[in-house]
Amino acid sequence: MTERVAALEGVRVDEDGVVVIGDVFFEVAAGEMVGIVGPSGSGKTTLLNVLLGLRAVDAGTVAAPSLGGDRGWRDVAFVPQALGLVPELTVADNVRLPLVLSRRTADDEAGVLASLALVHLCARRASEISLGEQQRVAVARALVCGAGLVVADEPTAHQDAVNAERVASALASAARAGRAVVVATHDVALSAACTRLVTLHAGRVVR
Repeated sequence: MTERVAALEGVRVDEDGVVVIGDVFFEVAAGEMVGIVGPSGSGKTTLLNVLLGLRAVDAGTVAAPSLGGDRGWRDVAFVPQALGLVPELTVADNVRLPLVLSRRTADDEAGVLASLALVHLCARRASEISLGEQQRVAVARALVCGAGLVVADEPTAHQDAVNAERVASALASAARAGRAVVVATHDVALSAACTRLVTLHAGRVVR
């Protein structure tokens, strides 16, 4: 049986008392790439933030990742829409930053950089490359640290068709290697690469 990595079941209410997500049950297992899909405003980003523990549920529970040993939440990588790169650092140093901070070794750094067409940019500062390239750097940063759970919010939003396929392929490869991957997306190519889709509407799972 595939190991369940993380799950949530609960309700998130904003400060005005409006239910942002409600009656949601969601789980992801190792080896899966689960796509969170739905129209703008349906609650995709909020669902990811709740799953990551960045926003609390008002009722219900969020099960911490079960990744073996004591890894838990420390073994989660996130690709936010804001990307979170350090502009003054090079592409290579941005990708390696989580490794430096956690004192871990890279998981096929060269292969990840090549799969995302970033090798030729490694010596350039993050501030010197395009937004689409920056987004692929953020994806590479999430993948090289070997995290058991990878969560990405619209990771192809700034990509052309060719590079969107590269991102989708890299994330799908991580899932095939035994990681759990969760992506919120509007991208048809990325959705097609997922093993399962969860469709949201008005903060609730409809399919």
